[in-house]
Amino acid sequence: TIKTAKDSYQENKNGSEELASAISAAESDKEDEQLSDEEIRQSIKQLENAIFTFKVSNATGDSPTVTTDPRCLRGATMAFGRATFSGKDIIEKGFCWSTQSEPTATDQRSTLCYNNNGDIYVMEGLTPSTIYYIRPYAITSNYAVGYGKILKICTLPMGNVTWTYNNGGSDEENDRINYAIADAVDIWNHITSINGLHLSVSYGASTPTADCSYGGSMRVGPNASYQRTGTIQHEMCHAAGVGTTDTWYNSSTYRQETSKGFWLGERTDQVVQFFENDGSAHLKGDDTHFWPYGINGAHEDDGTRILYYANALIIQALGEDNLPPIYGAFASPAYTFTQEDKDLYYLLPVNETIGNKAYMLKANNNGGLTLESYDWHSALSDNAIAWRIHFNPKTQLYDFENVATKQSITCTNSQVGQSTSNNYKIQLLGSRQNTVNTYFNLKTYWMTFADGSNKPKALTNNNRNISSSTFDHRNSSTQQRWMIVTRDEIKALAGDYTQVQETTESPSLLLYGEEDQITFRTIQEGAWITLYNLFGQMIDHFYMQADLQLTKKYAKGIYIVNGQKIIVK
Repeated sequence: TIKTAKDSYQENKNGSEELASAISAAESDKEDEQLSDEEIRQSIKQLENAIFTFKVSNATGDSPTVTTDPRCLRGATMAFGRATFSGKDIIEKGFCWSTQSEPTATDQRSTLCYNNNGDIYVMEGLTPSTIYYIRPYAITSNYAVGYGKILKICTLPMGNVTWTYNNGGSDEENDRINYAIADAVDIWNHITSINGLHLSVSYGASTPTADCSYGGSMRVGPNASYQRTGTIQHEMCHAAGVGTTDTWYNSSTYRQETSKGFWLGERTDQVVQFFENDGSAHLKGDDTHFWPYGINGAHEDDGTRILYYANALIIQALGEDNLPPIYGAFASPAYTFTQEDKDLYYLLPVNETIGNKAYMLKANNNGGLTLESYDWHSALSDNAIAWRIHFNPKTQLYDFENVATKQSITCTNSQVGQSTSNNYKIQLLGSRQNTVNTYFNLKTYWMTFADGSNKPKALTNNNRNISSSTFDHRNSSTQQRWMIVTRDEIKALAGDYTQVQETTESPSLLLYGEEDQITFRTIQEGAWITLYNLFGQMIDHFYMQADLQLTKKYAKGIYIVNGQKIIVK
């Protein structure tokens, strides 16, 4: 490695002093007989990084074109992304990441990739409960680097699923079962935030395959095909509520046909659509199982890591949609709204008419909260209705701090008001329905107050009086749903599009042409959508907020949507 570094070194090049220093340090380490094997490996790694940084700093030729797929997933120590790459002489491609806002290939990077309906790139070794910025990259043989769009994610707190096994089988069987349980639990703990689930596993001599009850009482039978990681994960899904709670098998709120059909949670659909690479995909199931990625039998267990990861990510998403993984638990908190600490936001109830005016949540100096009517222009001049949104990665909860009063929304003994800022007690759950104002499509959220119970209070607009009421996840619960609108979006509603540009450049937009319709999905950023027919006539024009999915009907034909060709069959 030292010889490679010296061969690469050239004076008067970018980074030559840094590389020379790294070579000197490596030569010194080489002569130090007191260094441990681990210290030697670190020394080699540091020199290799210095060589790479030097070559990238002095690259020649054209950079590759890298396009980020705005869909991405995260666990506690892992993240998953998709991208497309084009260009000549590409020798490396993958994802890079950093806790700083502009990661580069000289930061952490990974080329680990699995093929699952296209390539999925995996980032490992992330720190739990941490905000990261990720983006795809590609490198040519001349070390020219191309980058895609940056995405912001927040890893989950580390899971804490525990287990015991009674070792009731033969030595060979016990070895297989112990390995399978340990592997399955390790995957869940690195991908989910489930805390407090204990698996009590026993050998079931008369158990044909395996079974498990809600809460984690599991039996594994003598069939070797079911003494594997996939079977254990499948049974763990039952332990976490799939097929074992009435939320799964008897709920019109969460199931398309009460006990079967699609699961109706948006977080789970996002995971399935990512793995299927299909914007119309949904998690399906009967009263006991789900698919895809449910590993419903030994014939579905192909032993691949990506299958196991998908299963774990789905169970995490089900928890975020409010399938309780632990008895008495509420929806798993998560980073469901991508915010920026310095930006200003406005809270609008969905059950009020929106035209040229809207009711907005206002903080009063006496510590109370009220709704007041504003037109879009006057709203921009009143800090009492402007909020800063902060997020705590450790708890995965939000704080809404008012700009005028410097206090935060809180709920104490069912009374809603303001308290000292940064109390981080609000959990946001995205709605399955959006609100339309002319051609603005706005996403809605439930704002619940985390209290450790499975029936928390939610911020409620009761005839324009601000109160709290027990969380109601039905679509009809309009009193509890709120729109979160950025200052730039308020300006756009007032007719000023300076910041929210009406542009066809929409890197956060995904499009899916289907039969008689097009599905649009925005991720992390809002987007203007303009649709033309092949004769150049504008057919539709509208705005979608971030993290919103919308399906609209169109006549059969070929359309150009933000520069992309879409076919409606």
